[in-house]
Amino acid sequence: MKPWRAVGNGLLMPVLTAVMLLGGCSAELFGDPEADFGDYRQRLARVFDTAFPAAPPPPEVLSPRYPQRRDLQLQASEFSLGILDIFALDACTVGQLVAQRNSALGKVMSASAVWRYEQAFLASVDDCVQTLGEDAAEATALMTALTEVRDIKRRELGIAQWNATFASAEFQSMFSTGDGLLQRNFRVAPSQQLSRVLERLLAYVEGEPTAALEDLETINATLVANPYPGRVLLSTQAMTAELESISDTLEALMTGGDGKPCRPAMLDEETSKIVVNVLEQVYVKRIQPYLAELQKAGHAWIGPLARLADAISIEEQPAVFKAFAEKYLDPKAGIWADFQAASRRHASLWTQVRPPVRPGSAAASVTEPDSAAGSDVVAAVSGLASDCSR
Repeated sequence: MKPWRAVGNGLLMPVLTAVMLLGGCSAELFGDPEADFGDYRQRLARVFDTAFPAAPPPPEVLSPRYPQRRDLQLQASEFSLGILDIFALDACTVGQLVAQRNSALGKVMSASAVWRYEQAFLASVDDCVQTLGEDAAEATALMTALTEVRDIKRRELGIAQWNATFASAEFQSMFSTGDGLLQRNFRVAPSQQLSRVLERLLAYVEGEPTAALEDLETINATLVANPYPGRVLLSTQAMTAELESISDTLEALMTGGDGKPCRPAMLDEETSKIVVNVLEQVYVKRIQPYLAELQKAGHAWIGPLARLADAISIEEQPAVFKAFAEKYLDPKAGIWADFQAASRRHASLWTQVRPPVRPGSAAASVTEPDSAAGSDVVAAVSGLASDCSR
């Protein structure tokens, strides 16, 4: 499925209807949120006898594309030890580590392997100094140089951590949008699993330099296997556009098209029942829960991810990452603020007119769990057939 598929009025529903008739199944089995919004628009259009245009595809630049690795990677200081120095260090683990790093395989280490190497190097230097002692002048000079290298590497450990996380291929995969929008029946559990994995990475970053990193590969495998963040961001943008599109048409109906508010005329009782049914069966039962789950899925990992980024000690985060984070990784700004504003606007348009609704109905008191779409989404529903001049 393409990351975004615009649903046109009059095109999608006949196809879905034919499939449902042939397959003998109900629309509830379809988990496509775009189809749900298509159904919502179609039904509103029939009730109000007004076209509800499909949401336009967002411009390419608005798609949540995680920055390229080459723009995220940071360069650490380089050091080299001669063969004689490595031989002198052969009595301790530093010499073995340096030899491995200078080998053909060592030069193509993965970012996570480099992080493990830097940790091991820092942990072994003090042991090496103690092993060699300070008897020989040569050893003293070598240890002095090695200690200077260690101090620089300790200051630059954050670079290895950054390259192994935010600048890694695994994070690129985690933010992939290639699988398109999340379907209506998606679960928050994978996002919660990602949250736990990110918390483990955070513990490594905040831990002592001697902390073991044996399960980094397991963590990376989890990140690759769960590309939920990218799909959550993509779905959130798409749903914001869908809400805004329908709200634009509803607002035009309520203002007479000139932007000035007017008093809507009540629909007849039968038509009002149809409107309530559309709201309950489509928006309340299918769309609203999906929006709430998106909110939960995003907040499950955004917090740990932000803490991880803050914990890594580097001089400055790459500009492309800061721009991405401001737009997508702040739960109170960027696309999340747009999403909440669109949800509240949609709710407000329905609650501006208050016809009688049967007590206890879903349309009488509907709220979004965890404020996913604002406060009261629909406190009441009435017709938008207006006595405004056209």
